[in-house]
Amino acid sequence: LQELRGNIRVFCRCRRDDSGPLAIEFTGENMVHCWSRQGRRRTFEFDKVFDICSTQEQVFTDTLPTITSSVDGYNVCIIAYGQTSAGKTYTMMGTEKRPGINIRSIAELFRVCKERKHINYKIKVSMVEVYNENLSDLLSDDFEESKKLQILTKGKSIIIPVSQSNILHSSAKPVVHVLFFC
Repeated sequence: LQELRGNIRVFCRCRRDDSGPLAIEFTGENMVHCWSRQGRRRTFEFDKVFDICSTQEQVFTDTLPTITSSVDGYNVCIIAYGQTSAGKTYTMMGTEKRPGINIRSIAELFRVCKERKHINYKIKVSMVEVYNENLSDLLSDDFEESKKLQILTKGKSIIIPVSQSNILHSSAKPVVHVLFFC
């Protein structure tokens, strides 16, 4: 699936904001029209658009093939990007009753790995935060060292050296714990 769809897909999830009138119109599954305060209309096209009524389940369902591709050996990265209070953390982490992409993805990874009994998988966890153009290793025990990450290149590869504190896991529960309490 990864090879068929290409390496990069961009989804858009819009969040309800009751502080003003709705300035967005959803037209189809991959297009959104936005109006500026001056009344100018701009059109944006994505691989998939989730409207303000979209659920965590719907967002995860469309990212599921990407998760499965990681078990097939492809490098996968899912990020949330947007301004403050845009809903990035909710989309990625969710709540206990409505888990986000991260939590659901981890459960799916372990489910698929367990299902494929003929392959022996090792799952390691690392967490990196990009904030104000600085990289931080969220699992590092050393606060000062965690703030000194740099992106390195080696040939065509990009490497982000993280702490050696990433841990091998055999079930989703401890990984989810790390995500919520790191």
